[in-house]
Amino acid sequence: MDIRRYCAKARSLPESNVLYGLRTVSNEQEPLHRCPNWKKDVVDVKRVNDQIISNKFVGEGGTFHVISVYAPQGGSNEQHKIRFWEDLESLVQDIPSRDKIFVGRDLNGHAGREVIGYESIHGGHGFGVVNTEGKIILDFFSIFDLLIANTSF
Repeated sequence: MDIRRYCAKARSLPESNVLYGLRTVSNEQEPLHRCPNWKKDVVDVKRVNDQIISNKFVGEGGTFHVISVYAPQGGSNEQHKIRFWEDLESLVQDIPSRDKIFVGRDLNGHAGREVIGYESIHGGHGFGVVNTEGKIILDFFSIFDLLIANTSF
């Protein structure tokens, strides 16, 4: 897997706590993370590809990996979807188990309202019915024991 350091391209605007990076698709600035007073604590940034980027923060609460993703849409090529999940899996596997992981942005799937078999990761406040991509999300989060936060409130 081609994981390249992205720190050289990341930057912030004056008087801002937002890190920005250039999207390779449109060359527009897009916010990477809005974490007040955390940009000074970024110790590593890994850009896997145009769809996956991980920022590593070290602070008083420990080490945090904030992974921004944009998963392929439902109608995308199956090989493209498989590659995305393999790349994300490889990235998450390389993170020490004592570190905290946050995966966010757009996983392009519906985890649904049903929690049967996923009680430890799904809070039961989902919407609608799980779709194919949602099942992949549930399985992935289950394997790595990650909580789907927007279903738990």
